[in-house]
Amino acid sequence: MIIFLHLIIIQACQQYHNDYYIYPIQGETIEMPLDVFFNKQDLKYDCPNCPENVTVSNVLSLIGENSNNYTFISVSFLNDQFAALTQNHTLNIYTKNINRIELERIISINQNLNCFNVIYTLENKILLDCYLGQQLYLYYLEANTLIQVYTSHSQKPQRTKISSFANQTKVYTVYGQFFEDQGFLTIFAEKTNNTFYNISKINGDIQDFLISFRGFTKNQLFVQFSNKIQVYILSSEEQLKKVYYAPIQYSILSMTYFYSIDTYYQFDRFIMITRQDEEISFQEILYGSFFSQKFASKNIPINITQGIQLFANSQFIILYNNNELTIFKNQRENINILAKHRIFSNEQQPIIYFNSIHQKLYIFGKSIQIYQISFPTLSFSSNLTQGSFIIKAHKIINSIVLSQCIISIHFNQISYQDRNIYPIYNNKQSTYYNILQSQFHYPILDVSGPLIRPISHLSNSSLGNFYDDTLQQTNLELQQNYQMIKIFGIELIQGCKSNPVGCFFIVAIQNQTIDIYEQEIKLISLSINLDGYSFNNSQVEINYFTNGGLFFYQIGLSINSTCIQIYSFLNKVTKMFISQNITLQIEPYKQFLLLDNAVVLILDSNQLAICTFDNKQIILLNSTILTKLFGTKILLNPINIFMNQQYQSKILYINNNNSFLIGSITDEYTFVLFSLKEVNMQIINLQVIKNFLILSYNCEDQYTLCFQVWNVKDYYYPKFLKNLTSIQIRNQCQFYSDNLFFYVQTENIINVYNPEQSEHSSLYKQITFNGQYFSSLAYENIAFLSFNQSLFSLTKILIQSFLDQNIQSEYFSDLVFNFTISSELNPSYKLNQTNNSLIIINNYIDINLEDKSLSVDHNQSSLQIYREDISTQGQIEYFQVENNNNIFVNNFIDNYNLTVYLEKYNLSTTLKNQFVLLNNQNLFIYNSNLSYSFGPYNICIATTTYQDIIYVLCQKEDFYQVISLNILNDTNLEQTQVIDFIKLNYSNYIWMKIQDDLLYIWNRNKTKMYHLNQNYYQNETEICECTQLSFQAITLQKQIDQQVIVYFYFKVYTQNQLSYKIIKIIKNQKILLGEEKNININLQPFQIVEFDTIIVLDFKYKEIFLMISNSGFNCIISILWILEGLDILQSNMVFQDIIQTSPPQPRKQFNLTTQPQNSSGLLLFLYSNTINSTNQSYLITLYNMSVLENDKKYTPLLYEGGYNFTLNSVNISSTSFYTYNKQQGEILILFDNYTAMHLDVNLFSIQVNLPQDLKKQNLTFLLKAFNYYNQSAEATIIIYQKQENISKGSFYALASLILIVILTAILVYYDKTRNYKEDQDLDYLEMEL
Repeated sequence: MIIFLHLIIIQACQQYHNDYYIYPIQGETIEMPLDVFFNKQDLKYDCPNCPENVTVSNVLSLIGENSNNYTFISVSFLNDQFAALTQNHTLNIYTKNINRIELERIISINQNLNCFNVIYTLENKILLDCYLGQQLYLYYLEANTLIQVYTSHSQKPQRTKISSFANQTKVYTVYGQFFEDQGFLTIFAEKTNNTFYNISKINGDIQDFLISFRGFTKNQLFVQFSNKIQVYILSSEEQLKKVYYAPIQYSILSMTYFYSIDTYYQFDRFIMITRQDEEISFQEILYGSFFSQKFASKNIPINITQGIQLFANSQFIILYNNNELTIFKNQRENINILAKHRIFSNEQQPIIYFNSIHQKLYIFGKSIQIYQISFPTLSFSSNLTQGSFIIKAHKIINSIVLSQCIISIHFNQISYQDRNIYPIYNNKQSTYYNILQSQFHYPILDVSGPLIRPISHLSNSSLGNFYDDTLQQTNLELQQNYQMIKIFGIELIQGCKSNPVGCFFIVAIQNQTIDIYEQEIKLISLSINLDGYSFNNSQVEINYFTNGGLFFYQIGLSINSTCIQIYSFLNKVTKMFISQNITLQIEPYKQFLLLDNAVVLILDSNQLAICTFDNKQIILLNSTILTKLFGTKILLNPINIFMNQQYQSKILYINNNNSFLIGSITDEYTFVLFSLKEVNMQIINLQVIKNFLILSYNCEDQYTLCFQVWNVKDYYYPKFLKNLTSIQIRNQCQFYSDNLFFYVQTENIINVYNPEQSEHSSLYKQITFNGQYFSSLAYENIAFLSFNQSLFSLTKILIQSFLDQNIQSEYFSDLVFNFTISSELNPSYKLNQTNNSLIIINNYIDINLEDKSLSVDHNQSSLQIYREDISTQGQIEYFQVENNNNIFVNNFIDNYNLTVYLEKYNLSTTLKNQFVLLNNQNLFIYNSNLSYSFGPYNICIATTTYQDIIYVLCQKEDFYQVISLNILNDTNLEQTQVIDFIKLNYSNYIWMKIQDDLLYIWNRNKTKMYHLNQNYYQNETEICECTQLSFQAITLQKQIDQQVIVYFYFKVYTQNQLSYKIIKIIKNQKILLGEEKNININLQPFQIVEFDTIIVLDFKYKEIFLMISNSGFNCIISILWILEGLDILQSNMVFQDIIQTSPPQPRKQFNLTTQPQNSSGLLLFLYSNTINSTNQSYLITLYNMSVLENDKKYTPLLYEGGYNFTLNSVNISSTSFYTYNKQQGEILILFDNYTAMHLDVNLFSIQVNLPQDLKKQNLTFLLKAFNYYNQSAEATIIIYQKQENISKGSFYALASLILIVILTAILVYYDKTRNYKEDQDLDYLEMEL
């Protein structure tokens, strides 16, 4: 895994490259999504100089606009006709001619009638509801006259809704009346004389209702109440019967229904907008056969007001709100806004209709506008041989262009026989980073050509080597040599979301035995033991279905040409139980596909048929039916059929030899034909990959296999795109496909095609094959292939991986590399890439000590050795000196002490440099042995200390409350209720902390905020969804009347993005939430590392220092706070630089047990590995972060010291830490078995008591160093006594000698002078002297 990072904040508009090159072949249409060129959603694109047949599409493209003199109340569509109810008391009938709307006729309505809705019924009749006084009238439109079909006494509601549905062969009408506090639903049946009668009615706090579109047999009615959805069916006695109940935890603001025939056809699907406090979210619900699956999405960054209109299909979610149209990509996580569009309308809000099949949006306002909705795409079909054009992208808000970016597209037409390699864009020289002894992945993205073959060149080959990692063998080895295998996968159910490949399993067949593997686990082995089983004619298909609220897998096995065996399995965790075994006896057939309750067959009689699981056979399609459909003779000669069974599509593709057909199968087992396309060749095989239909056929020479690719996104109008690279063949071929690749097996080679690529680059890879079977499954950007008794992964991008070998002792080792790229079809033509630099980060697991000699004075009795006195390398946890009573080592964490308690405490905190232990009714001060009582409560689950007061979150009856505990003296404790009636779905992992009078509680991935100084009955404010250890708050501004705070966090499903949100609190009451923004952590160049922890280190002068961490890596980054305009909520947090990193550690099975604790600049981490409950490993590390320096990027951040221990079936309840200063402190770890571990934090030193004979003999001892990974090092430490300084002794001797000479001279002189005076007796000499 690549662990070094490159952080960028997403700009309003940014192009990846300035120039981009494409290489079309004549007749080819190249379609490319515009997000290949631009890094941003919600952009508007244009191509001012596009050549002919080159177009750029936007999310919203206006394709038709018509004047309108009416204000519409209600609109209903039927094919190309629609009826509109207007405020002008008219019913208008319009027809649509291509993209023109034409008013066909106007029917006047009585001025006294107040009409609400108009619909087309399932019988294509126009029905409307009106009120006169307190009387309800229902009318049919016949010719140009309104015919009354029903009347009853009724109050006029605020709004109404009409829908019709069918139960078997009879059509019913559902009529909803919605008042301020309740709603009524009435079911009407129709007599033969066009009059309605009431057959059933329900009422309550009904908000809305929706009808299933799944067919005439699925008469399900979904009724939305304020916080629940109830499912009703119409019984045979024509009474509504409740069959399912789905509670919704949040308030439902709006709900829409959609049904998709191309994905999950078993399910009715809903998109809801829900509100919880200030949080607005999308929720998706799938319902089928009493089985409900809910997917909660992220927050919607939109202020929701009244008058919501909501629409959806499998690709888009469309929201109209507050005169603005917002288009979202329909995906379950990370909802992206694709486009926003302001609608200028009159005072009456416009009526909006969405045609989900053709993805056209109709807006009925001041004018009637028609928009085409699509993903932004470049479509290139030009026949020009070469040229250039530009694409502009604009970020526009309220008609103001905020930013613009431009890319130049250059094209050069090449021959279909061209096998050269060409550059796509200019790859800039880059520097990448990689951990020691881990794979660095480099993608080959910047070239075009078939069968790309990179060859690496390294500046220092001794550091490692590159190898092709595109196809990689997994750890799964099948237990025997099987005859046939089928891989199948599903990510529909909630339990599969956490697995990177969803839920996938393998069905393996050998002789008369079926083995089922689910992700390396063999779940079941089932003996077939059926006579007549023929392996040569065998085919296996897999599907799934729901029934009675349970989820089942199905396996269909062809026994012979007239018999199919169906096995149903109930899958429960790691066990799979067979629940049903069905034998289908049918006419001779060539191929079958599996539905949830039937099989689709190609019969030997050239007919398509359905055989239900109760052995009823129905003809779907034959030549007679085709001839009747088209009015001309058309022969049906089906070669093969295709359906996407992984995603449960009901779209059926038929290879009809010299044509292909596209249609769907209804729930009533009828075939609905969408299109028939004739081609000028005989189709050998048909496969479909996403929206690409691939036709295989023999070229003119019969020894070459050719392929055509058609875009079938619009089933009604298939469009030819391109060919694929042809291949030579000798014998028959086998064809396979998944949702990424198309595979052609020719003898011992599997040719892999990527249909998304241009024709020139379509042949992606060739794989050597020597087995009996081949099967594949694609999930997102990885395909899983099973052949040769093994399972392989195949990435969508060509990957070159680097494996480290011999790394030097430096923290960073620099390697220069590049690639020479050629095609395996033309090795002589080569393309050289630019040089890149790879910096390999040493993980410092190998540690080293250097021998050291230290001197002492002759009068010293002891010596203190500190860390800086020792020459070390690597991350050392602790030191040790053995068998020497005169040397004492004080490690950074030391002095282990275990305390046993009579009571069980589950919480701990610190107060005035003392440890405090708590449970549901007792408080104990560890350092002074003082005890206090409070409560009692059911349970207390979180605690913190703020301004020398302890706060505890406890359960009282059915609610939770926050209390404060103020220790007054040695005997008295003051208890105060702070916040009451907190609703929690308590989990084992929860925390609470207080900052600037704001209290935060994290529980089940959500952080909620409360005001500490308000009354204890208060509403919570949900700040964000985030990982447990990542939430951090920084107060940017604090004034008397307002407070501005920024929150940093990692979201649960996108831990590669550093998210932040700014809020403003005014007068401790009004809370203004800013938009959630992201800082992408892009790991150069391919893989993404996830972080789960954030620590705030410092905030000064608008610069924020954060440490972001995971279990094996810490990175200190600098973030700059930049104000944007006058609104502080629009401020941006911009990444500046990486300050320092720690050596990456291989702790993949470790997790942080608790939030890292920072005290006086000492930062404590506690890691745990609890996979084995009887041998749990724990590791404590301490970093000194008291000084932050900006020039430490290339210096490793090493921990000062560490401590590790193991536990046997004992868990940690709480951890607390405090310091006296920047060098000393204490750690207390509380366990769930009435014990606590106490550790001291010291300034590391070695205390040496010096021997008296040190002058005669040096003191020598062996110092050992250890780390957690069983690495050790040792060094010899020599301590010797200093010798006396010779030059200093000479100085003293010389001074003494000079002093003696001076004194002697004075005495001699005095003696001689005295004798002379006596002889001469001269008084004047005495005076002179």
